[in-house]
Amino acid sequence: MRRARRLLGCLGSRLHDRRRNVHRGYQFTGAAGRARCVTIYPGWYPGRTVHVHFKIRANETAGRALEFTSQLFFDDALSDEVFTREPYSTKGERSTRNANDWIYNRAGDQCC
Repeated sequence: MRRARRLLGCLGSRLHDRRRNVHRGYQFTGAAGRARCVTIYPGWYPGRTVHVHFKIRANETAGRALEFTSQLFFDDALSDEVFTREPYSTKGERSTRNANDWIYNRAGDQCC
């Protein structure tokens, strides 16, 4: 049986809309349960640190579908380096770093 896990935000995936710069879509995993996602480095918006939302869905088994939703965070030092380059450098300095993000701080032992 083919696994139907989906990854959101992947360029070149099935629902990517280049006209609106919306990086949403899905990919199916291979037999080993892996998928490769090539995307851009995310930008930021006020009040939130740099992050990407993702969701994993598994095929229904025993009458029950499984779903996991989370966020992937990026190391501040890496983000600082990326944001010195175009087009990010024209946006100005970001207002929220990982230590100040309320969702990042709730991650507990799952983080870092």
